Amino acid sequence: LKVYLENEIDRKSEIIQKEIYIPVKGEIEVNIYFKKNLGKYGHALVGELYDDKGNLISKGEDFFNVCDNYWNVSLIAPFGFIWQQWEKIDDGVMIPKKDTKWIDDLINNLRKEYYNGFEKFFWAPDDFIDLTPEKDMWFSGQTRYMETKKGLIELIKKAHENGMKAITYAKLTGGGPVGIEMARRHPEWVWHYKGTLSVGRNVKQILEYDIPTKKFWQCWIPVDYNMNDKKVVEMGIKELIESARMFGWDGARWDGNFDVRSEIYDFEGNLIEKLSPDQVDSRNAENMRITKEMISKVFPEYVYGYNWANEGGCLKVNREVIELCRGGGLIMNEYINQADGVQHPLHKWIDFALLLVKDTELVKNWGGYYGPILGRLRGTVDETYKNIFAYAAGAHPY
Repeated sequence: LKVYLENEIDRKSEIIQKEIYIPVKGEIEVNIYFKKNLGKYGHALVGELYDDKGNLISKGEDFFNVCDNYWNVSLIAPFGFIWQQWEKIDDGVMIPKKDTKWIDDLINNLRKEYYNGFEKFFWAPDDFIDLTPEKDMWFSGQTRYMETKKGLIELIKKAHENGMKAITYAKLTGGGPVGIEMARRHPEWVWHYKGTLSVGRNVKQILEYDIPTKKFWQCWIPVDYNMNDKKVVEMGIKELIESARMFGWDGARWDGNFDVRSEIYDFEGNLIEKLSPDQVDSRNAENMRITKEMISKVFPEYVYGYNWANEGGCLKVNREVIELCRGGGLIMNEYINQADGVQHPLHKWIDFALLLVKDTELVKNWGGYYGPILGRLRGTVDETYKNIFAYAAGAHPY
């Protein structure tokens, strides 16, 4: 058996040889150790099998990544509601499967497609204030997905065993029964306009939210937390830290940063704080700086991503976006995925490609990574070309 590593176009490691014996229709496990790798990014592990006369019998290869920041090499799969973990999801009853074969199947499918991680979105009882559920099963605060603690812990554990990363969804907005109850108990934690709390008001849905029904339904009853209060911001940060302890998250991707409002009122409707655009930008950058500082102190390899570039034009320079990029943050662009629409500002291929190049260069100069959402890796012709342009620009499709 001869084994070696390849990367870039023509780089190859030393060849390691081992004499092995494989019984007819049998299998063996061989451990190969390389003294040093070839560097970061993509590699191929190549194996060649010869008979005792030196004739090549078989040759194969498979691929893996090496990085010091996950966003260097990320090929990330989106996980929302995972129906595969349920034995039954009708007649008002949802019964989780007793075994975890569904996890093995999911991870094996990711490996076949060469995904090296996943983002789990809309899973928490509240996306800001409750990322550490006490219950074993719950309906998520956004979209009302049914989740299980055991399933999520085992899924992340299996992903780690296969060299994959698990990214949690994060934002400044919560929701569902947990969020509404928090707003009732602690209205001072919630942003409000002249005394009117910024919360959803569907009483019927809240009453029925945690009751299984024959026909599964989805909704989101949002609660906007007050990011102008540093104590509230720290609550969200600490919840992310404890969630990483509970589940093993490797990073978070914000779908709404811990951003302040320009006007803050007391409950009598009196204006108590009014910020200029420059002050808003400064406070936003500080909130996100503190977030990274507190989490990284506990989890130094934790990575940070942000759904930020969504205006159809090049990124605007301000304190916040520079802070998001600092230290290897990911700037995600969700809006670009709609460029196939004729009214989209990037509908023309030339505009699409040039924005990718300009945004990616800006983000790299600020120390970050660029991750546009572009559809499936092997989807339609449009999706294929969008992915090609992203790689050519130096970005990684999210």
